[in-house]
Amino acid sequence: MPLTDTACRAAKPESKPRKLTDMLGLYLFISPTGSKTWRLDYRHGGKRKTATLGRYPDVGLATARALRDDLKRSLAKGEDPTQPAPVTGPQHTFAQVANEWLEAQRKAWTEVHWERIAARLRRDVFPAIGSAEISTIEPPDLLKVIRAVEGRGAQDIAGRILQTAGAIFRYGVACGY
Repeated sequence: MPLTDTACRAAKPESKPRKLTDMLGLYLFISPTGSKTWRLDYRHGGKRKTATLGRYPDVGLATARALRDDLKRSLAKGEDPTQPAPVTGPQHTFAQVANEWLEAQRKAWTEVHWERIAARLRRDVFPAIGSAEISTIEPPDLLKVIRAVEGRGAQDIAGRILQTAGAIFRYGVACGY
């Protein structure tokens, strides 16, 4: 039976982690500390993997389902949706530089933190400016992304995205992109 937003909101933590299942592999993972995250188990290259799609309530049920559908479409194309896209060609798009920066951070961060940052970029930033050449992105372009996140009531996430984007731009400058 599909989840409802009321069931997600009412779910309380227990002494052990638990899952509230939705449809097509999507579930709400509830940790003993009370944090609630959307996750999706999938197989790619013969290996079982788990994608974290975001924290509830920052990512609502409808958004989590849309992210699940995007991930499944990527799997159907043979891509591993939780891995950064391979860099091709001499062009330096924001998404390519961001993925390069993410890989540079991987050893310094826990896998959970790395996945959280990558998911924010995939969900909020890449659709808007991911395909743009990094050297052509102007402050108003990034401001539109931030305003869109603030518009859904996620001011904290908007600030974190701004901080992450700033680090990516600094990385791009240091690399000469």
